[in-house]
Amino acid sequence: MILGSRRFCQFCALALLLLAATASAAAAQGRPWEDNGFLNINFAQQTTERTTVSFGSVPIYGEEAVFESRTSVGSAAMFDIMGGWKVYRNIAVGLGYTRYSDPTNARLTGTIPDPLFFDRPHPFETLLTDQEHTENAVHLSATWMIPLGENLDVAVFAGPSFISLRKDLATGITVRDGTSELESVTTSRVAATGVGGHIGLDIRYTVLENMSGIKKMGFGVFFRYSGASVDADVQSGKINLGGANYGIGLRIGF
Repeated sequence: MILGSRRFCQFCALALLLLAATASAAAAQGRPWEDNGFLNINFAQQTTERTTVSFGSVPIYGEEAVFESRTSVGSAAMFDIMGGWKVYRNIAVGLGYTRYSDPTNARLTGTIPDPLFFDRPHPFETLLTDQEHTENAVHLSATWMIPLGENLDVAVFAGPSFISLRKDLATGITVRDGTSELESVTTSRVAATGVGGHIGLDIRYTVLENMSGIKKMGFGVFFRYSGASVDADVQSGKINLGGANYGIGLRIGF
């Protein structure tokens, strides 16, 4: 489900409350957004943990050898950049890019039939190391800029997200001839793109002004929740992408 989690709904409610509060403050102060565009460069962190399960079976000795693989990804550093241009008063449209990568291990468990006795499966377990999980996301955003003071601005943004995935999944196993021992594991790389959405909040503070064509330069923090899903294959079904992330970095106004 795209952007359908309880956590996302809570995040949306918080963002709307913050938006209402900051908009009221901005209206009371009557401050327009004076920049024509902006650029944000962040060191960010992905916080959402996800587990992907793939499973399958292989016919052998007149029965089925079955397996299940669990791969978990969690908190990891990510690169984030976002820029935008004013289109009307305090409204800007822009484009953002994030890259999240968390190479991980997969725990593979299952059973292999006995070569001599029917219905006497032998359990096995192994660890697959360095399984790739990389997400590249492009965010198209509409941004409402809210100046709160001489050096303080708040931006609320939302829009569609396009998240591409590259991920290794276990798709098959082989058994040593005449035994119930695991010989090797076959992995395949999923490469797919999901379409979802995002919503976020950015708080920026200006330190320097009017430098060689740059109106403002400072630092800021942001919070964003994005989500999408992709169909992997018949074994693992849908894989959820994105999640909650936050970061801090450079803010430039033009």
